Amino acid sequence: MTGGGLLVMRPARRDEAAAIARVQNASFPQRWDANEIGRLMDIPGALTMVAADAAQGIVAYLMLSVTAPEAEIISIAVDPVRRRQGLGAALLRCADAELRARGVKALFLDVAADNDPAIALYAGE
Repeated sequence: MTGGGLLVMRPARRDEAAAIARVQNASFPQRWDANEIGRLMDIPGALTMVAADAAQGIVAYLMLSVTAPEAEIISIAVDPVRRRQGLGAALLRCADAELRARGVKALFLDVAADNDPAIALYAGE
């Protein structure tokens, strides 16, 4: 695994919005700044999970909007140098227990038809 050692999957803190924006902006053409990330994190029912290590800090995130019994993936991204290591799938598994505790029975998302890596992730490949 490339990077800085032991990874921790955990809920994000509001003061980590800039680090989440860094991963977002390295992953997608639509740029979000820390204020936009923070506003999304502040929405009632929002859940943001991160994968972080001591050397690199936040290397992946998952943002969800939760309105039980449903949740929607707002965004998921992994730092380009840490891709293909299972971090996206690990974040989804980590969020599963929290979503169940919040009464979520269905998880929805929108994904571009040409986003093959995301489609493979959601298909469990």
